[in-house]
Amino acid sequence: MRQIDIGRISAVYPERATARVLFDDRGVEGVVSRELPIISKGSMGVKEYWMPEVNEMVLCAFLEGGGRQGFIIGTFFNEADPVPVTSEKIRHLAFPDGASVEYDMRSKVMTVVLPESGVLDIKGTVLVEDLIVRNGGGGL
Repeated sequence: MRQIDIGRISAVYPERATARVLFDDRGVEGVVSRELPIISKGSMGVKEYWMPEVNEMVLCAFLEGGGRQGFIIGTFFNEADPVPVTSEKIRHLAFPDGASVEYDMRSKVMTVVLPESGVLDIKGTVLVEDLIVRNGGGGL
């Protein structure tokens, strides 16, 4: 087995933050990995959680000595799933139902988009300074 490899998610186990990966370039049927941990950006105090989707392409790394111990490093954009924004100054998070969160570091504007039936549920105190309401935005 190669130490770095590309495959497609074949099964996801969200309760363990693991997944199985199909490497379809190996033989007629391909090879499916054992459950591999999905690398995150925090697992102690600050925790970030995400799960790739079945059929999503992922990059995997395996420890030397075979494919028994490995990790899913992450996903990447390609022709089928292109980059959603084209600026190094924008942080963007999009969801399949049309919801998104985007922050533009140049303009200092954060945009939250919700689908028609979406709800923004905020716990705690909200402090609003210099309030400007546009688009008839009733509610405040």
